[in-house]
Amino acid sequence: MARDGSSPHTSNYAISLVLSRAGAELVRMETTGDLSGLPELIEELTGLHESLPPGDAERGELARSLAEGHRARARHQQDPDGHRLAARYFD
Repeated sequence: MARDGSSPHTSNYAISLVLSRAGAELVRMETTGDLSGLPELIEELTGLHESLPPGDAERGELARSLAEGHRARARHQQDPDGHRLAARYFD
């Protein structure tokens, strides 16, 4: 437990690190075409996203990364439903 009472997994610093790594991973995956780590990345981002209260600024940043992950998977699998799933993070 952090001093402010938040979980260490949802501290702003921890989320910033996850977002930074996620961005780098998404760029690497798109560049190499190797999306093998994408399911785990989406799972991690989804868990963090769901752990934060609605309206939290970090939740919005996680939603953007999640949308990019789902878009990458949809492009790779040529799956139009994946694009709709990505769009739900902006609703």
